[in-house]
Amino acid sequence: MHVGSLLACWTACVAAVWQLHEHGFSYISITLMAVASCYALCTLVALHRLFFSPIAAFPGPWLAAATYGYEFYYDIWPHNFRYMWKICELHDQYGPIVRINPTHLHILDPGFYEEIHPSDIRRKKERDRWFSGQDKDVLGIGGLTQTIGHGLHRTRRSAIAPLFSKKNIYELQPLVKKKVDKLVDRFSQACREGTVINLVDAMSALTMDVISSYCFGKDMRQLDKLEFAAQVVWEMLQGSKVAGPARHMPWLFDFLLNLPPWFLRLVHPQYPEEDPGQMLRDRMQYILDHHDEPSEDGNITIVHTIKDSNLPPKERTADRLAIEAATFLGAGTETTGRVLAVTAYYLVANVDLLARLREELETVMPTPDTDAPLSELEKLPFLTGVLYEGLRLANGVSGRMPRVAPNETLVYRARDKEHRTEKVWQIPPGTAVSMSIYLLHHDEDIFPDSHSFKPERWIDNMPLRQYLYAFAKGTRGCLGSNLAWSELYQTIAILFRKFDLRLYDTVESRDVEIVRDFSIAGMDPSSRGIRVKVVEELKA
Repeated sequence: MHVGSLLACWTACVAAVWQLHEHGFSYISITLMAVASCYALCTLVALHRLFFSPIAAFPGPWLAAATYGYEFYYDIWPHNFRYMWKICELHDQYGPIVRINPTHLHILDPGFYEEIHPSDIRRKKERDRWFSGQDKDVLGIGGLTQTIGHGLHRTRRSAIAPLFSKKNIYELQPLVKKKVDKLVDRFSQACREGTVINLVDAMSALTMDVISSYCFGKDMRQLDKLEFAAQVVWEMLQGSKVAGPARHMPWLFDFLLNLPPWFLRLVHPQYPEEDPGQMLRDRMQYILDHHDEPSEDGNITIVHTIKDSNLPPKERTADRLAIEAATFLGAGTETTGRVLAVTAYYLVANVDLLARLREELETVMPTPDTDAPLSELEKLPFLTGVLYEGLRLANGVSGRMPRVAPNETLVYRARDKEHRTEKVWQIPPGTAVSMSIYLLHHDEDIFPDSHSFKPERWIDNMPLRQYLYAFAKGTRGCLGSNLAWSELYQTIAILFRKFDLRLYDTVESRDVEIVRDFSIAGMDPSSRGIRVKVVEELKA
């Protein structure tokens, strides 16, 4: 709600109170009347949600159906970002389809995933407005991943989709290799100096330098920083944490967005001195004013492609380009960085797996300095299994991503295997339906002993790959998956062919396992990250 609307409401309330007081009502009476009216209104709303909502018949706790306060209790306060685990308990109690708030259904059934995230562009699927914290799409505002409407999302995506084709990503390999080589130099330095490396920060520095170069032609120089991308990772985590409260209290989110950086630094000293959003807008305006200036690494860029596309002019302003750049930086940094860090953790923690990986790597990298093409690395079955398992357990995006079918009745058949029965549920158009990636990746029927790192489960098992949801699927699946795969293959192969690492004060339950969900995966609050020492630089 805008400030003007709030002022109008406040003025109307003051006028009403004044009129009642003029007619002889005391302020105590007016207060009691207001409280009673609010109580009556809340009761009517709850009764409507419980008995007259289009999804009133779906199973779930009555409190979750009646009020968003149920989700707030588990997801915001006092159980910080733990609703996903409560949802898992609800499935144990109510079955594979559960009503988790007044307007949302949650399904725990991998067989239905592609109904929610279809590949057929004719089947319209939109983002949920409440979950997104947006009332509507406004042309020129919002990034690709935040776009609600099916048509606008398709328009925005089609303008840049060719940049992420397999062919173009192969052509981008010199850029990725250049950044990986820079990371290797930092690992060599750490080996000489005996310093500790935070893998999430280091890997995120790599991925940010890659995506920033590809996004707007300027390397963010995170690999040059003493603590790598520690500040950027912190900022992204804080931004993700705000999204949950913003759904329940959008007015608070609007208020925080308008606070000046100096005030936010008073609240938390780690907040950056310069406004990151303004820095991006300044960079986008510079690109618009210097359209012929090439990128630092000589590659084509996402922003330049959007700027020169056939999108409407409002889609190509500095503000709009800054939002899109922020979207790509966010999606392409911490998530892939975390996958690399978690994969590295499990390799360092399991010497037998690491020995097997190195034996396989030697077939295409006879020496630690051998440059193996991405096409050769992709053929290595054990390396591929390692990366698939790393993606499954890291869950860069862990939580649910609700989708709405505005014009289609979805039909879900809940099968009871034990009693060999089936119940058919018709999900009305306009209903938000979701699945949580973390829960899907720990389905014990598909991934036995799901919390263990077992790369071999993916080898010679092509059908299993359909159950990896790390990049989502369908028309809104991750646009940058090919780029992420290229970073994963090259980074893991080169680092473990060149270095011997040892864990440093790293505990799996505290530093690796996901215990909180704020869309991206959250660790124990006491975690200081996945940390290692480089004990040896391999020579042969």
